[in-house]
Amino acid sequence: MENPQMRAYHFTMRGAAGISEELGSHQLDDDADAVSFGLQVVRDLMQVKPEGYAGWVLAITDQARTVGVVPCKVGVRAARPGTKPGPNNQG
Repeated sequence: MENPQMRAYHFTMRGAAGISEELGSHQLDDDADAVSFGLQVVRDLMQVKPEGYAGWVLAITDQARTVGVVPCKVGVRAARPGTKPGPNNQG
């Protein structure tokens, strides 16, 4: 059963030349949780297959808007809420 307080966020990898790969949806409390989850997905992907996703971005959306975009590059770390993701942000 879905929690009515939580929202569905969608995660899509986007690469060059319009290539996209749908990763799926996840119910989360808010935008900050969605971005944090997305950062973890990117970190995991870059540890497993950095050559396959370098230069791609992870788009995080809900039904009406883009919540965040996380670049796929080695060294991406979790951003504190209210900061933009980047290699120097500490979680």
